[in-house]
Amino acid sequence: MGLKESCETLQRMTREREGNCHGVRFGGSSALMICQLAAGFVDGFWLEGLHIWDMAAAVVIATEAGGVVMSTVPGEKFDLTRRRVVAASTQQLAVQIQDRIVRVEEELFKAEHC
Repeated sequence: MGLKESCETLQRMTREREGNCHGVRFGGSSALMICQLAAGFVDGFWLEGLHIWDMAAAVVIATEAGGVVMSTVPGEKFDLTRRRVVAASTQQLAVQIQDRIVRVEEELFKAEHC
């Protein structure tokens, strides 16, 4: 997924938050945001296009704190080199974020190709 598509997905997910989402925060640093998740300040994080150095240490910190880290693609094993991450305080929330990403990307694809 390119930067343009990732930005469109992010914009739509931000505009169309589901009822159980209080707000969306962008901290400017993916490592900081994942560490905030580990500290309990945020419940979930998602981004694509990250480099290993943007998230490696934070992923370790989050998992050691009991957080869940996975790929944005359902069924795909998390791999730092794939440059996509969902991190959440629980497995259930991580899957909900992952499912929402898939739904939004499908909607965007249909809108572009219909």
